[in-house]
Amino acid sequence: MTRTDNRRKKSSDSQLKGLDRAVAIVTQGSRLEDENLGRKAKGRNKTSDRVRGNVSGGNGNSPTAGRANYSGWRNIFNPVFCYHGMIFVVIALTFLGIIMVFSSSSVSLVAAGLSAFRDAGKQIIFALIGLVIGLGIVGLSGWSVNLIRNLSLIILLFSWGLQLLTLTKLGVTINGNRGWLSIAGVQFQPAEIMKLALCLWMPLTVTLASRKSQNQEGSRKKALSYWIPVLTLAISFILVLAGKDLGTCLVIAAIGIVALYVGGFPLGWLFAGLLVAGGAVGYFAVFGSENRRARFLATYSGCLGGPSQLGCYQIVHGKYALASGGLMGVGLGASREKWNYLPEAKNDFIFAVIGEELGYVGAVLVILLFLILIWCMINIALRSTDPYAQTVILCVAGWIGFQTFINIGVVTSLLPVIGLPLPFISAGGSALIITLAAAGIVIGLSRRQPEIRATLKKQ
Repeated sequence: MTRTDNRRKKSSDSQLKGLDRAVAIVTQGSRLEDENLGRKAKGRNKTSDRVRGNVSGGNGNSPTAGRANYSGWRNIFNPVFCYHGMIFVVIALTFLGIIMVFSSSSVSLVAAGLSAFRDAGKQIIFALIGLVIGLGIVGLSGWSVNLIRNLSLIILLFSWGLQLLTLTKLGVTINGNRGWLSIAGVQFQPAEIMKLALCLWMPLTVTLASRKSQNQEGSRKKALSYWIPVLTLAISFILVLAGKDLGTCLVIAAIGIVALYVGGFPLGWLFAGLLVAGGAVGYFAVFGSENRRARFLATYSGCLGGPSQLGCYQIVHGKYALASGGLMGVGLGASREKWNYLPEAKNDFIFAVIGEELGYVGAVLVILLFLILIWCMINIALRSTDPYAQTVILCVAGWIGFQTFINIGVVTSLLPVIGLPLPFISAGGSALIITLAAAGIVIGLSRRQPEIRATLKKQ
């Protein structure tokens, strides 16, 4: 590690304790600088030296003393590549989502005497709204960090208030989960707003808690310094759990765990909390209701009784869809399972329709796009010098990555059936708009990174 790296490490907040090794691997693994250029430019100016300490861009356009080599496979470490890669993946997944929502919903809509384009038309409107919000956030990237910090608590309290309303007469129950609101003919899911709010508020609280814990001795006292983020996570979890939405509860827990881990929460206490909370949630998931118990047993019993076995109908038809797709798929729009055989074909099980129509190749490409998106978020986050921005980006990456894993795991029968949409792709307004807004925040924060900022100025 160079002296510049040491200065960066000392000046950065201690919040990223748990990621020090990852930072070293990413930054040193891709930073192959020309030593001759480095020696010649050693005394040029402080600005060049400081930016160089944050890892220079690989396109040669960065105002740095050294030049990183991002040729070949090393390009995956290039923050500029990741910046453009994130934009491409978000647009590609959103566009694919519109196509697949149309394909998976058109048959059932026509059978019900409705327009085949109804759901796809709604998805286009939701996508445009989300893109406008996301682009607006990106456009304000110059001062978005301060704006996000100042609004994070307001957004969180607002989401809590809306979530409480779901437990009143305004709440709508769908598939046993009371997690939707219907106001003035508009139906939406407040928990989606809560996910984003946690990604903005918890990084701020763990940053402050981390600084406070430096003056404490003993893991117990250090853990108590984090009472605000822990209480925030507990309240959010309980509010969603009250509506029996176990899938969203797991995503909220994942966001909180990422924030606490990155924020330096004592690992012993974190693991202990996970064991206790995981055991309680596991008991609730399996024994809390007969429906959940049937779905759990159906997943791991193999559904030997076929679709007629309790809890197996959706699982078996999801497998039928994936199996019939083969290598290249039956063709876009040619799915047979969407003909009212596969429940929630446009929502939670849209990946099964993708596998059937686009085949193994199409399904793998979708997974690859998500992997690129998550990796690029992590890569940029680890290179950022702002602890708050780092944690926000990592929380969004944890949210999207974990939710994608759960959704695909459910469709492929690796996990019991849990109602979670596939980010950017599944039908649904609130999920798509909020996820696009989160992507806009990540892209906006990424533009503050020295290499990316230098490249964008020259374009």
